[in-house]
Amino acid sequence: MRLLFIAPSRLSRGDAIVAADLARSLPRHQFGVGFAAAPEAVPQLHDLGMPTLPLTGATPAGNLAILDQIVRGFDPDCLVAADAFALQQSRGWSGLTVGALRERYGRRVASFDRLGWQAAGQGRAHVARGRDLRGRRGLHG
Repeated sequence: MRLLFIAPSRLSRGDAIVAADLARSLPRHQFGVGFAAAPEAVPQLHDLGMPTLPLTGATPAGNLAILDQIVRGFDPDCLVAADAFALQQSRGWSGLTVGALRERYGRRVASFDRLGWQAAGQGRAHVARGRDLRGRRGLHG
């Protein structure tokens, strides 16, 4: 399974680091991981050994075009928001929201922050379904 983690927060790198910790804990023979992140988080993700491309577009449309190329090239099975609320808050510069990811790419969208889904306007129905990436209850998507 290929997972593309999206970490667009320019204010905090904590969500990107937590996502990297999760990605590093996944069995390599079962999961391929990549990151699309705010430029501010890229050096730390590289230091952690995560393959990461920056969202460096000058406009939301530019960042969506960058993500289009990443998704086309990496072909992930699932897009994982490192923090759904941070994703929603980044929409002004990134053009990204949970809904936009679902509609634009037609792939599963997940996150591992329970509160962020509701704050991002996705409601409880999206939070309650699914199991984590290893088959245990807990990953929300």
